[in-house]
Amino acid sequence: MKYIFSLLLCSSLLLASCQQDELANWHPVDLSSYGVSASLLVPDSSALDIKTNDLGIMQDITVQDGEGYSIQIFASQAGKSSSVQKLLQEQKEEVNKHPLFSRMVEEYPDGFIFENRIDSTTTSFDFRKVKIHQGQEYIFRTGLLGIFTEEQVKKMYKAIQ
Repeated sequence: MKYIFSLLLCSSLLLASCQQDELANWHPVDLSSYGVSASLLVPDSSALDIKTNDLGIMQDITVQDGEGYSIQIFASQAGKSSSVQKLLQEQKEEVNKHPLFSRMVEEYPDGFIFENRIDSTTTSFDFRKVKIHQGQEYIFRTGLLGIFTEEQVKKMYKAIQ
């Protein structure tokens, strides 16, 4: 019995360390020069493409790095009554109203991962993560173009620093 317990414990520790290392080879990218007080981990900096769009009341920054990685950030001035909980609730309400929304996959204190059903055979995963920092509010999500797997979305979510 002691042997089985030791084996299970070692297996669990090995699995946990593998999950923590899934982003170990990714590289940090500082977005402060784009007006975003955040950094992201990206899988392959040789394919990195960052596009910005000034929408007047907010900045729209999209970071793409190869196939299966696209993070879009909306940055704007935080309101006086802005809070992470309020922004998160607004994002949940918006996502739940979308006709393609299928289900929530995971929820966190600062965001969530969800599934969209494109048609009867195609699903795509997406996320929202919110931050408030130095008077700015940030909403992170997958890029608008692309169909993403649950694994890709989970990695992108973890890549936001």
